[in-house]
Parts: sequence; C-alpha cells; structure tokens
Amino acid sequence: MLRGGSIPYLEGVLEYIDSASTAFHTPGHKQGKGAYAPLSLLLGERCFQADVGDEVGGMEDADVLLDRAEELAARLYGVDRTYFLINGTTSALQAMLMGAFSPGDELLISRNMHLAAAAGLILAGLEPVFIPEKWCPHLGLPLGWDMHHWQKAGEEHPKAKGAFLVYPTYQGFCPDLAPLIDAVKAQGKLVLVDEAHGPHLALSSSLPPSACELGAHLVAHSAHKILGALTQSSFLHVQGKSPDRLSRAVELLLSTSPSPLLLASLDGARAQMEEGEKLWDKALNLARKAQERIQELPGLSICGPDYVKAGLIPRCDPTKLVVCVQELGYTGWEAASLLKKYGIQVEMADWWTVLFLLTYADGPAEVDALVAGLEKLTATPPPDGGKAAARLLGEEIRPPAIPPRSLSPREAFFRPRVKVPLDQALGRTAAEIIAPYPPGSPIIIPGEVFTEEILDYLRLLKGCQVKVRGVDDPSLAEVAVVA
Repeated sequence: MLRGGSIPYLEGVLEYIDSASTAFHTPGHKQGKGAYAPLSLLLGERCFQADVGDEVGGMEDADVLLDRAEELAARLYGVDRTYFLINGTTSALQAMLMGAFSPGDELLISRNMHLAAAAGLILAGLEPVFIPEKWCPHLGLPLGWDMHHWQKAGEEHPKAKGAFLVYPTYQGFCPDLAPLIDAVKAQGKLVLVDEAHGPHLALSSSLPPSACELGAHLVAHSAHKILGALTQSSFLHVQGKSPDRLSRAVELLLSTSPSPLLLASLDGARAQMEEGEKLWDKALNLARKAQERIQELPGLSICGPDYVKAGLIPRCDPTKLVVCVQELGYTGWEAASLLKKYGIQVEMADWWTVLFLLTYADGPAEVDALVAGLEKLTATPPPDGGKAAARLLGEEIRPPAIPPRSLSPREAFFRPRVKVPLDQALGRTAAEIIAPYPPGSPIIIPGEVFTEEILDYLRLLKGCQVKVRGVDDPSLAEVAVVA
C-alpha cells in the first residue's frame, strides 16, 4: 500500500487491516472479535476491523496521513486549509465562532442560522446582531437576504467583527452572495458561511457559485449531507490567514478519540469528488428530467425554478426538489406521511412542501420511483377531507419578527431558570433555544423576550405537532425562562 497516495488516510486504515496484527489496544471489541452479534451482522466484520484508535496502538503515522488527506481536500476546494471534522457541521460552526472572535464581540448574523450556530453564540459569548430573512408569504419558505438590511446593520454596528451567512438555504435557494461577501470584506470584517447544504457547489460549474469560490474566510460543509461521507462527517475550510485561535477551537470541540471510519469516509468522499464535474452533471441531468415529469402532475409545482422565474431568488440548486402540495389539499407533513407508505422517504416536510434530494448516487430508477409515488399522492384524496390544510390556509406561517433581547445568549443560558406554562411566558426572557426541526432555525434563543407574536407562532407549531429541538419540553406545554 502506498502511504500518502491519492487517499492517504483511507489507505492507512486499509493497511492496518491488512497487517492482521493481534490487538492489545482500544477499542474493546478487539477488531470485531468481541462485537455484539446483531451489531456485527448490521455493520459487517470489516467495519469493526477498521475501527482502530490512532492514539494508543493502531495506525502508525495517523496524524501525518490525516494532514495529507486534509491538504488534498483543500486543493479540491481551492482553499488554504481544510479540517476534517467528525462531530458534524455543528462543531464546524461552533469552531468558527469560537476561533474567530472574542467574548463580547458583536457579530452580524443571519436569523435563519441553525440552532448549532445559536449554541455557538453561547459558547463563544458573542453579541449577535440579527439580520432578518425574506420569506415567501404564502408558503413560509426562506428566500435569503435583503442587502439593505446587511448594509444598515453594518452602519449601525461599526464595531462588529464579522458576518455569519447561511447559503444556500435548506431548500437550495441561493441569494446573491458575491456582493454581500465583497461588501463585508470591504468593511474589514471576517466572512463566515454556513454552507452545510452546498458542499457540491464548488465541484460543478453548472451549479450556483460556492462561498469558497467567492472568497469567504471560513466555510462549513456537511460532507455527509450531499457527498459520500458517513453521517457526522464535515469539512471546515479556511481562506487566507487563519484566525489565531481557530486550530485551538477545533481541537477543543472535537473528540480526542476521532472515529477512523468517519475520517476515512471524508478522505474517500473527497477522492470521489475529484470527478465532481462529471458526477454532478449526471445529477443535474437527472434533476431536470425529474422536474419536467413532476411539473406535469396535477396539483404539484416545484418552487425553486418558479421562484427564479418570478425574480424572488437569483438562482437555485436544481438537485433540491421543493414540491408544493398545497393545491392537492395536503399539508407537507400529510404528504410526507402518505409518501412513506408508498416507499418514498422525504428529506423534509413543512407547512406546504416536501423536499427531495437528488445526488450523484441516484439514477433513473430512483426518479421513476419518486414520480410513481407522487402520482399516487395526486390520485389520493387528502385525509379527513383536507381539513388540516383548510385550517392552515388562514394562518400566518412565516416566522415572527426577531424578538427584543434583554440579555446576551451566554448570560441567559447560565442564569437560573424556571419552567412556566407557554401561556404565561409573555414578557419573560427565554432560557432555551426553540427551533422547528428540520430546518432547525430558532424562533427564540436564550436572552430574547417572549412576545405575543412569538407565543402565537409557538401555539401554531404546537397545534400542528411540529417537532422542535433545543427545548426541555418538546411538547411546548412549558418553556424555560430566566428566573
């Protein structure tokens, strides 16, 4: 086996397996010999053989092999430094915030941030200046930002040290990123981009541009969401001079016993994407055919292309099929539930849409199955005569206005807290994050004050049994407030 070859870390794991050494080191299953039989049946013998610690015994020169693998990933994405992360993009976002800024620093940040970024604000002790999103009024989908809001915030907060952007949206909508990055950099601020849902953008000239290509300083990618890495595997990219504490922040947040399976999967996913243009051309051709067939089905529409035509967004990722089911009398959740019975698992459902992801791994058979499932959906009357959808038509489903803040997120998180019934939270300061999931963008975070508008929206979420995360009580019967 050639060390430091085209897949250096993955080759190192394979070399360890091939050595057939008798292991007197962690992990305790000893190369699978002691693995629980049903688990071994699920994962396979090779999986346990590859599960080798790199600190005590196990792989030789693991750090050297990892450095080489990260260098190859940085070259693929055209950046100066790439970190392999095995605590998910959660750790990437939090490392960016902790590594680039100091406690008390102001940060301009998009309000459709993930709850992992909200947790990062708490960990880093930052003072967020939230920038509102534009929303599709009748479907409640985030469309991106208004440059005016960012410019105004920059003028009102000249001491802000950076800007944190979300691009693309979960639905693949791509606001105009280049001028915003240029404007923020012109002010001498750092640009951080949560590009979790766009690790493939830089790999194809036919896709919208990536934040890496456009000069963002720090970019987070969920390699497992779109590429071929295992779940919980992510990239963190650096362009230009790395913030002084970034490496220390990464080390602080990551496991001291990183999974070789996850690291090897990142190396393999990167190597596979050396042919990214070819692979994503295939996916895009497939997506175009899927769009054409779905658009022909009665009562269905695909939001991304329609929004581009209407001028609501500049571009979209065609591999994200956001299908609106409103005309059928379904909510998105009802449609997803029925599609599951037809053998179709969706990525996400919300008020009126279901989201399907197509990647390089899909082919004509998958598109045929999707279209067949949607055909069955269009031919099936909605449950209960469509009463749930009818009730929802009169509701304001766009998230409420950003609430006022009485404490910093960190201070509120560490204050004593009590639980109160939802209806008694008006005027109280939140002590927890409340985020519908997916997509995971918070409605309120620690330090913000419950308004009547916030409470009305939470009641709506509760009534529709929308899953929320970040809370002590997922049923929303009670919420945590600062004592």
